[in-house]
Amino acid sequence: MNEQTVDSGGPTGAGTGTVSGKVSLGFLTGLIGYHLRLAQLRVFEQFSTTMKKSGDPVVASITPGLFRILLLVGENAGMNQSSLARAVRIDRSTLVPILNKLEGLGLVERRASNVDRRSHALHLTGKGEETVALMQSRVLEHEALISAKLTDSERRTLLDLLSKLS
Repeated sequence: MNEQTVDSGGPTGAGTGTVSGKVSLGFLTGLIGYHLRLAQLRVFEQFSTTMKKSGDPVVASITPGLFRILLLVGENAGMNQSSLARAVRIDRSTLVPILNKLEGLGLVERRASNVDRRSHALHLTGKGEETVALMQSRVLEHEALISAKLTDSERRTLLDLLSKLS
């Protein structure tokens, strides 16, 4: 296996088990999950940087996870919370505080369902629609930045491979 190291930023403190600023990655270099996590961290960092450029504090506060919720609610106006939770592959109880946050930002609203009075129909507010529209152009900028080192063919291949894993 190819031995890789990363620079840990210089000498480390006493008792850490390393002598120099180099840390061997060893077994990690061959793990898909490890590289996916590194890529995710980089993508989320770049997403945040790109959204902050908007100058809009609400846009700057939206994470990739919140953005996907906004997109799905916008594309599926009136969907219920259970359907949304299944679509984003999270537990319904995890979704509730996320929706509370988006509702608090004035981006999403819960309305009584016309079909089932026990559930809520989810809708973007006017502000939510404007925010999604603004963010979509920023997301395209973000996507161009994170895939700048890839050819179009490599980008398509990466999307295909990631789809197979998900």
